Amino acid sequence: MTQYILSEDADGDLDDIWDYIAEDNIDAADHWIDRLFDAFDAIGNTPGTGHKREDLTAYPVRLSCGRSTRRLLIRLRQSSTTFA
Repeated sequence: MTQYILSEDADGDLDDIWDYIAEDNIDAADHWIDRLFDAFDAIGNTPGTGHKREDLTAYPVRLSCGRSTRRLLIRLRQSSTTFA
């Protein structure tokens, strides 16, 4: 079972990303958001993925790089993965 939580900031960012892309192409906006949620699912199933980035914050975070230029900052918690 996939376990992750989107922070309020991350959820707002996803809305902003969709709005920006949808100005030109609604189908493309839907596609990109779907791809991001696919990545969230994959990372939620393997929360240890990515590289530790202690230089970015005091929180236990990892940086996961996907195809193209997509990068996800992952905050690890005991019971779930949070995307910030």
